[in-house]
Order: sequence, then structure tokens, then C-alpha cells
Amino acid sequence: RNSNNVVAAHVVGVKCSMDDRKAAGVYKQEYASVNGMLLDAKWHAAFNSYLWCPDRDAVIHLSSEIMDNDEYAEFRLFAGKSRRFQEPLRPSQPCPTPDVLAHRFDMYIRECERAGTRCRR
Repeated sequence: RNSNNVVAAHVVGVKCSMDDRKAAGVYKQEYASVNGMLLDAKWHAAFNSYLWCPDRDAVIHLSSEIMDNDEYAEFRLFAGKSRRFQEPLRPSQPCPTPDVLAHRFDMYIRECERAGTRCRR
């Protein structure tokens, strides 16, 4: 079920550590399009909770918490599939960039390990 509430989401959030923001290359540009994507509100909340994450190639990975919970059944339809989150402002610069997605995916893996959940594709 889609809530039809689209929100702008930071890939590497402004509240993340400066080390994470520097590693992703977004520490000087809090509101840069290379660090953003448009998401449904439910997807945004789950993303912020590290329940799912795209990898460098924008392939969707889901935590075992989502895979095992019927409340998130619609998320399973996208598992293992590549997504484009928004049209790039410039053709040469996708939004978000693969480097930013790769760093967020590293953060997602760390969080899954910390929480003791499995990350699946």
C-alpha cells in the first residue's frame, strides 16, 4: 500500500557522524542532490531505521526484520531489484551518486551487524 506521501530523504543524514559524512563526500553540502532521493513516507521511515538500503548499483537490500514482517510485504516486491530514485539534474551526475549509495550501504551493513539482523537481497 502506497501512502502517496513523497518526501525528500538524505542518503547520508545530516545527523550522521562527520566521519561518515566525509567518507561519503557530503560533509560540506547538507542539501546536495547527490545525497538525496525521493521516497514514500513509509519507505523513508524504514530507510532511516536501516531496515532496507540500496547498494552502489541501487539494488534494494532488505533486513531480515522486513523480510519476516508482513507489515512490510510490499517492500519484498523490490528486493534484489535496481531502482532509480529520481531523474538526475545533470545526466553526468545521478541522484544519489553511486559513491554516496556505497557509503550508506556500508553504514547499513554495520547497523545490521550491530542489531543482529541479516541483510538480504
